[in-house]
Amino acid sequence: MPGAAGAALSLKFLGGELGVGQKITSFAVGFVCACYLAPAAIDLFSIQGGRVHAGIQFLVGLFALATCRELFVEINSADLIGSLKRRFLGDRT
Repeated sequence: MPGAAGAALSLKFLGGELGVGQKITSFAVGFVCACYLAPAAIDLFSIQGGRVHAGIQFLVGLFALATCRELFVEINSADLIGSLKRRFLGDRT
């Protein structure tokens, strides 16, 4: 439930230009990230306490979608193919 609440709250900050289908997909992505990434982080850092676990799930649900969105913006704006060509084939300008 905390992950779902975080994912629902994140929709408020994503902007009003999202359609209904995009909002449902965004909520689902945030919720799935909270379900799978939060327990992994809790185990990785050996965090104890039920309330702390709920807080981490909430935060992962809240910030997962915003983080993924920014990551994809950076990937789309990067000249990835050009960078790979320059790295492995040399600068031919």
